[in-house]
Amino acid sequence: MTGRSSRDWRELGNKGLFVIGHARTGTTVLQNALNDSKNILLFGEANFYVDKGQPDFRARFNKWHDLNGNQPTKSTYCPAVFDGDGTWEDYWVHFSHFYRCVGEKIIFNPTETSAQCDALMGFFAAHFFTGQFIFCFRNPIDVLFSVRKLAEYHGTPMTDVSIMISYLSVLRLYLTMVRLFPNVHVVFHEEPSKECFDAIGQSLDVGLNHVMSYYQTERVSRHSIDEIPAGCRDRVKELDSLYNHLRDRARGGFVLPQLEQNRYNYSPTHPTPLGGLYNATEMLLRDLAVS
Repeated sequence: MTGRSSRDWRELGNKGLFVIGHARTGTTVLQNALNDSKNILLFGEANFYVDKGQPDFRARFNKWHDLNGNQPTKSTYCPAVFDGDGTWEDYWVHFSHFYRCVGEKIIFNPTETSAQCDALMGFFAAHFFTGQFIFCFRNPIDVLFSVRKLAEYHGTPMTDVSIMISYLSVLRLYLTMVRLFPNVHVVFHEEPSKECFDAIGQSLDVGLNHVMSYYQTERVSRHSIDEIPAGCRDRVKELDSLYNHLRDRARGGFVLPQLEQNRYNYSPTHPTPLGGLYNATEMLLRDLAVS
């Protein structure tokens, strides 16, 4: 981070807005829907948290999206607002004068998730602690098929185990940030609702009247557990059960999030719902890591 003090970022950080999710979980749809608002600007995968502050952010960002065949939109194109170029920080601060919320969409891929999560949370804590964070989740069976298909298309096939470990790492990041950050939300890709987005809009102090029109559920592919290879099916069932438990609990909000939870307690009834989800996530991550 260059040129700004901690005090500056305390004052600016509450304008930060970040969409976070594993690859193929609906982050792009949500980003596009949020960018429909005249009060929001979300860059697509700008990766501020690993940017070294080079003074050519616009050139790099626009070139990356052009090479990927993306049409210029608020998500994919940074306008030339300066005489020359600038750092990502220069653009972020500039646009924060015109938008209520400025940020980016961040996705996780199986090749780098663990280190990504650690770096991201440190970045958020240092500069956007009072910002807004919206996690996207989608049922893991469909994510497995979608990630696998895309990886094969690009000639980089991935194992189901590596995808599940990555998915669980994002889930653990969400469960951690719910406890540590003041404004953490969640959207489940299979069941977007007006009530959910009304609540998020209220927290953002932004009207989200057109969000639901971006969700076309008939275009979302569906798969069943029976399509999963037999050797991996039991683990996928565990992950799917964990996801459904998360979805059920998150709908009503987590209670007692700050109750201290020791993972070594002998009683299975000891954890709160949030603590139980965290323990189950850690346990499945450990099991998959040695499988």
